[in-house]
Amino acid sequence: MFSVLIAEDEKIEREALVHIISRSSLPLKEVVQAANGPEAVSVASVVKPEIVLMDIRMPGMDGIEASRIIKKIDPGCKIVLLTAFEQFSYAQEAIKIGVEDYLVKPASNERVLEVLEKVIGKLEQEKALQSKSQALEQKVNQIGQYLEREFVGALVAGDLEEDQAKETLRFMAGSFEEGFGACIRLQARTGKQVPKMQSDMMKKRVLDGLRSSTLGRYCKFYCGDMQQEIHLLVYGYPEGSQEMCMRKLEEETARILEGTGSFRDLEAVIGFGAPCGRLSRMWTSFAQARSACHPRGGKPVAGPDEARTTGDAVANDLRELELEKAKGKADIYLESLPWQEGDDGLVQLQLDLFWKALAENLWKSEGMVLAVPGFRDGSGKAPTKAEARGILYGMLLEAAETLEDRKGDRTMRILQQAVGHMRQNYSQNITLEAMASLCNFSIYHFSKVFKKHYGTSFSDYLTAIRMEAAKNLLRDLEVNIKEVCVRTGYGDPNYFARAFRKYTGLSPSEYRNRVGKV
Repeated sequence: MFSVLIAEDEKIEREALVHIISRSSLPLKEVVQAANGPEAVSVASVVKPEIVLMDIRMPGMDGIEASRIIKKIDPGCKIVLLTAFEQFSYAQEAIKIGVEDYLVKPASNERVLEVLEKVIGKLEQEKALQSKSQALEQKVNQIGQYLEREFVGALVAGDLEEDQAKETLRFMAGSFEEGFGACIRLQARTGKQVPKMQSDMMKKRVLDGLRSSTLGRYCKFYCGDMQQEIHLLVYGYPEGSQEMCMRKLEEETARILEGTGSFRDLEAVIGFGAPCGRLSRMWTSFAQARSACHPRGGKPVAGPDEARTTGDAVANDLRELELEKAKGKADIYLESLPWQEGDDGLVQLQLDLFWKALAENLWKSEGMVLAVPGFRDGSGKAPTKAEARGILYGMLLEAAETLEDRKGDRTMRILQQAVGHMRQNYSQNITLEAMASLCNFSIYHFSKVFKKHYGTSFSDYLTAIRMEAAKNLLRDLEVNIKEVCVRTGYGDPNYFARAFRKYTGLSPSEYRNRVGKV
């Protein structure tokens, strides 16, 4: 439904137009009147009519000037001029203003309704187009927020390589030099129990509030969330202004919470991590931030530095075949985790950080592949301390036995040469038979000792080398997928595609679209 303003200094003319319009079936909710130009401007500024029937010659201010002012107030308003002359001298000015049509007085009922139907039709088209545009904008915003959440979540977990992370950020219209992680933990006040639905509503309120806040004037940021936490990647701030950004984030969060009186049982604790110049290492800053906003009353929580230090120390003990020392250090680390605080996400993160540091150390120093321990059971619940200790002890024992077998082993030197040959010639047709022959082993013996020393089969190890090379090649949009197939030692593109999907969970083209598209 639309409203109409009739601006006409002749009362008889105004009333005639009102009579015609009121008796019609047009979708009009209101008809208001003005007797001169200034009055028309005043009424239009209050009522905001969608349609104005404007007489050109009126006292005080002519219709052209009044129309020009009304158009500035509401550019979407449709103006129809009323004139006593079919060829009037104001045509050029009317075109400049954007007049929709004109009526020559006295106009017939049919002509008045015809013009109004035309204008209403245009308004309805514009309204429908605006609705579609708003729906599309809302969908784009939803997709953008989903991508933002997934990106920040991957940074928190340390699942992105540097090039992949930077490409993703560029795709999201951002560039990166330095940033830090921030964590806002929403928790119940002492002695209060808060339903999960209420906590989730509060988290959404804070996220929406931050996105529309003035924080963006001081820095760039992307948001994600997990359980009771909101995670922010903060970057793009002027050099030396990190502290200012931190304080601004605290102020904006406090302001949002003050405006949510229905959530008095919740409070926010904010933690910050150290600045980091690499996106692939941003997980360390996020871990520091998450540890810093740990629930009150808990003992100090192990951070990423402690996870890496302990992982490296345990790896060193394993290389010296000091299994009991390695278990003792792992026990000390387990004791530092927040088992009693009910924060499964934080416990899982710190267990993963420890094992990632240990595995990375042994891979670099020994070329040894450690299996991923079962700290996650798919339900999102962390293991108990006893369960985690049992898992770690079993994995450490297996690693120690493998290292003991390799120590001083001539076979290992031969296998290292074989692996070097595989890394240099993976684009060639490397077979199990050829590699066994190169080492002067039987096929059976080669397969057995290879798996014993490297923790995986020859074929899986070669596939891993080829797949990692393929991932790097797929990031280069100048290299087509068929060429990637050939350059990684696969003669059959279909077989390559199946192998790649099995290794990454994606087809080559899907992987390229995800990580190689700018």
